[in-house]
Order: sequence, then structure tokens, then C-alpha cells
Amino acid sequence: MPIGSKVCDICGPTAGSSAPPAPQVWVPPTNALPAAQLASSAAAWAAPASGQPLTAENAPKAGFWMRAIAYIIDGIIIALPSLALGSAILHADATTRAGINLVIEITYFLYFWSSYGKGQTIGMQLLHMKVVKTDGSLLSVTGALVRFVGLIIASIPFCLGIIWVGIDAKKQGWHDKMAGTYVVSNW
Repeated sequence: MPIGSKVCDICGPTAGSSAPPAPQVWVPPTNALPAAQLASSAAAWAAPASGQPLTAENAPKAGFWMRAIAYIIDGIIIALPSLALGSAILHADATTRAGINLVIEITYFLYFWSSYGKGQTIGMQLLHMKVVKTDGSLLSVTGALVRFVGLIIASIPFCLGIIWVGIDAKKQGWHDKMAGTYVVSNW
């Protein structure tokens, strides 16, 4: 092909040029990594920069706003059956409805925060978060109960214990400190 002539990838050579070059056989690159090696190195991307294995202590913690959104989602999930059961079915007064709501709320959080629910409420599942103990294991039902009581205590002084998540270096609210837990993201 003469110097200066152009070849179109679709049409072939432009007017005035010679025949198109002969097609070449594709040869896979020799320096490419095998897929198994890429998959194993993906875990290294999620590992902390220090090169230490990922533990609950150095795992990325869920921040205040992500946890707040998860609580709102969980609140809606809890409120719907509570409202239906208290108002529509039992025709209960406000105090009885509050009691029904508390029972549903305790059952919901104790199940989902414990190992039975794999440490994730439905709101946490949607936002890829999980409650784990500081050693990385899942909570027992008793540990989930301690965390729930701690959540009630943390909400009493103008929700200061819950807002503490945004201030604390380890992203722990008072209820997390009482129960010895972290809320980790992408675990």
C-alpha cells in the first residue's frame, strides 16, 4: 500500500489505493492474567491498605446517615403491621397500639440483629451493612437484646447516643459501645 493512502475498516481501501491488507489471525496476549488470579486479587482490593486481613476492627464502618436511612426503612416495615394490627384488627387505643408496636419492634430487631437474621435488618440488607461484635462474630439473641436496650437508653437524652455515631472515631453509638458491636459496611 502506498504511503499516504488510507484504509477504511468498513469499506476497505479508499479510491486510488491498492487491495486491502490480508486479514490477520487474532492472537491472545501472552502477558494477560488468568481469571482465577484476578478473582483472588479482588479480595486484596477490599483489604485495608496496611495489608492486614480484614477484621471487624479495621473494616469500613457504616456512617450516621446510612444507618439513619436503614432505621427509617426498618421503621416503615415495623409500622405497617403494627398499625394494621393495632387499629384495623384490634381497634385498640393509643396505649395498646404503642405496646403492640414495642413487641413487634423488639421481635424484629432481636431476630435480625442476632445470628438468626445474619446481623442485618431489612434496611441494613438494602444498604449492605451488618451488625457484628468487635471480634467479628454475630450477636446472640441476648447480645441483640442488650443492644436494643442500649438503643432505647441512647435515644432518651435527645437522641445524643444515636447522634454519637457521627462523632465517634469508630462510628459507634452508645448502644454499640454497650453491646460491644460495630456496624460495618460491605462486609
